Amino acid sequence: MEGPHVCIQGATRSGKSVWCYSALAQLARLDDVLIAGSDLSGLLLGRPYVGTRHHEWQATGSADVEAHRDLLVRLVAEMDTRIRNLPPRRDKFTRFHAGFPLIVVVLEEFAGLLRLASTAPVEKGQPKMREQLLALYGRLVSEGHKAGLRLMVVTQRADATVVGVSSAVSSACGSASGSTTRRPW
Repeated sequence: MEGPHVCIQGATRSGKSVWCYSALAQLARLDDVLIAGSDLSGLLLGRPYVGTRHHEWQATGSADVEAHRDLLVRLVAEMDTRIRNLPPRRDKFTRFHAGFPLIVVVLEEFAGLLRLASTAPVEKGQPKMREQLLALYGRLVSEGHKAGLRLMVVTQRADATVVGVSSAVSSACGSASGSTTRRPW
């Protein structure tokens, strides 16, 4: 799968969720795809995946911001391992199978997670939770593709100042807006 990361953007009731449910339902059935990610509501991820291989790679709900951070840490660690194990003279993975799946990282309302994280306490001397999330997200966006990770960022407004990434990183995401122009990978 050669497609880019994708950003699904649109106002409430514009069709974002319907498109995501449809795309993820198709991908989740494939043995060579793993659906991972963060969803504060638990509606897009979480409940639909209970009892599947995908569920352990998902963080849902707003009660535990650290669980969302820990999931992103785990995904970055997986990405780093995969990059370390790239075969000689290869700069990315292009073939996936059940034992080495393409990982679709869904970030449902990441801006909301950042707002919640801005109030989360951290140990003295540690970076603020919001900054930790942004650093992990930036790594996934900039390095994930070569390791077989594709981001699906779902938001009402894809604004670099809200998401907190540079415009260079933002431009790495394909954009789908409203209910008429969608770019699946």
